[in-house]
Amino acid sequence: MNLPSASPARVAMLALALALGACATGELDGEIDDAAVTDAPANPPSDVPTFDLVNPLDDVRRVDTGKEPIDLGTPDTGFIEPDVGTPDVGTPDVGTPDVGTPDVGTPDVGTPDVGGCATGETMCGGGCVDLQTNTQHCGRCGRACGEVEACTAGSCSATCAAPRRLCGTGETMRCVDLQTDAANCGACGMACSAGGACAAGRCATATCMTNASDCNRNSADGCEVIHGTAANTCAAALNLGAFCGDTACALFCPSRSLRVVATRTGTRTTWFRGRLNECSSCPASLNGRLTLRGPPGVDYDLFVYSACGRLIGSSQRLAGVDDTYTLTGGGSFGSDSSDFFVEVRWFSGASCMPFTLTFEARSNSATSC
Repeated sequence: MNLPSASPARVAMLALALALGACATGELDGEIDDAAVTDAPANPPSDVPTFDLVNPLDDVRRVDTGKEPIDLGTPDTGFIEPDVGTPDVGTPDVGTPDVGTPDVGTPDVGTPDVGGCATGETMCGGGCVDLQTNTQHCGRCGRACGEVEACTAGSCSATCAAPRRLCGTGETMRCVDLQTDAANCGACGMACSAGGACAAGRCATATCMTNASDCNRNSADGCEVIHGTAANTCAAALNLGAFCGDTACALFCPSRSLRVVATRTGTRTTWFRGRLNECSSCPASLNGRLTLRGPPGVDYDLFVYSACGRLIGSSQRLAGVDDTYTLTGGGSFGSDSSDFFVEVRWFSGASCMPFTLTFEARSNSATSC
């Protein structure tokens, strides 16, 4: 079959359509009829546009922007070790401070300003003073008296205000209280021994046991009074004396009253002895009375014996209460005179104040009623 001849334009459009269909499917369904293209020119006319067909399935090419990409790299996460080294404090400067040389020149006291001060006073150091008696401004402003000096009539003189006294010489001179100063206790230069104290002008040890006292105020012998230690023995008892003990005397034997005939004191356990005498011909008994009074806070007890080691009675009251004992005997014709022994025994407490033992009888004579 013969096909009608086609114009070049129609041939080109037909070829374009076939090419587009081949691009879409990737292959040609058949061959182009040789007869259909025999008349087509080898090259299309210059005025026919050409197309650069690109397969849409091809890889999209990267657009070249002309800039290199930024290399962020891997961040450094390593451990930063802190500096914990010991601070350098250095050696402190302990050198001797420079105090300089003191100015010992004569002070310029100038003319005293007496304005505003009362009669007899002078302005010194911002205040009004009496130059006749002021120890900081004695005679003139700024002239001070020494530690143990007083200002009298404008002159410094060594003196001390009562009850202090001036002790020592030269640089050691000072005012002291002789009642309390351990280096001058009772008199200048009378020092108490180490550890001693001065009280009422006498040296004394600081502390004593509960049964002892420092009664001589001398720390050298410590607490010399041990109240519970006996001052003597029964065999060496102190004598109270011998006195009449008759309860009646003379014509028709009138009664007689007791009175104190002997008094003794002490600060330790002590033995005494006495005697009751028959002084009348009346068949009356003999009486005597012993009374013991201790110092405040100290307990002494009273024990009475007919002979050493032969106890006949006692009184053992508490501290602060007098102990008493009545001696009795006789009552018949003839002599009923007898001896007795007394032990004042310490029980508790301590004091330099003494106990007092009194002996009461009928008379202070052993021969008269």
